[in-house]
Amino acid sequence: MVTATNSESYELLPFEDASLALTRTAWVADAMKGLAFITEVERLLEWGDSHRVAVENDSCAFGIFKAGKKSPALGICEVVISRKSVRSKWVKMLRLHLSPAVDAKLQAGDPDDAMNVFMSSIQGAVGLQSTHKANTLKVFGRTNEQLAFLKVLVTHLQPVLAKRAQNRVKVSIEGRFLSIVIP
Repeated sequence: MVTATNSESYELLPFEDASLALTRTAWVADAMKGLAFITEVERLLEWGDSHRVAVENDSCAFGIFKAGKKSPALGICEVVISRKSVRSKWVKMLRLHLSPAVDAKLQAGDPDDAMNVFMSSIQGAVGLQSTHKANTLKVFGRTNEQLAFLKVLVTHLQPVLAKRAQNRVKVSIEGRFLSIVIP
């Protein structure tokens, strides 16, 4: 769980029937207000509904929700759990779709909610790395802005991890991916 700058906490969770229904209602309503294309929202929600269970080597949908509240997702995170080899399991965060309302704020120059959702998705992906006993987490920097943010994140994480002798985590940028490896 991540605490956002506005004192709200967010968490990455799998979709359930109720959370998907709340998300569908809110996102479609926002699309009807002109904040997104209705066909794109419906296509994304259909994909999310059909990809609720993590299956190895296939993408899975997770929502970013306000912690402890029954609320619509503020983002939908696309994650793949795969095996690189018999001894190497990976979690890859491939894409984050912001809700139409959060994306509208970002486009209007207010990035706080989008940053909180993005950071929550990364922290949630780290949690999935632990849950699935994966030694590698890859976070894809889809846009140049996301990649630049991931590069800044690495420069802040490396000194913190270096101070802890027991912490053997390796954090680096590999192409367009932030890579977090636990040997």
